[in-house]
Amino acid sequence: MTVPSPSTLDFRVLFEAAPVSLLVLSPRFDVVAASDAFVRDSRTQREQLIGRNLFDLFPSNPADPTHNISEALGASLRRVLDTRLPDAMEIQRYDLPRPPAEGGGREERYWRPHNAPVLDAAGEVAYLVHRVED
Repeated sequence: MTVPSPSTLDFRVLFEAAPVSLLVLSPRFDVVAASDAFVRDSRTQREQLIGRNLFDLFPSNPADPTHNISEALGASLRRVLDTRLPDAMEIQRYDLPRPPAEGGGREERYWRPHNAPVLDAAGEVAYLVHRVED
């Protein structure tokens, strides 16, 4: 078997197969890529994610006005944009919609998000990598 060179590697396949929950976001927080692990862990489909804004996809639970994950996550992502440095958050509760085939409603998940910048050649934030640990 021939070892591929960096110029022939399929980085999309490698990213999607990564065994961790990852999203790649634009600086406007639109999803541009998702790992298979994120798709599985968030109980979504890649087609539902790509091109949509992160906060439209995963809004705070309207039945619990005391819990606003969007506020904390938005602050972390803005810090990454402002400082161009990674930002690790405390453990956060996410109330993910449960598929109708599994009874609907919401399912509580607890994740620790990590957000990191991907800089372009000029040092500007081109993308943000959003990783969550279950």
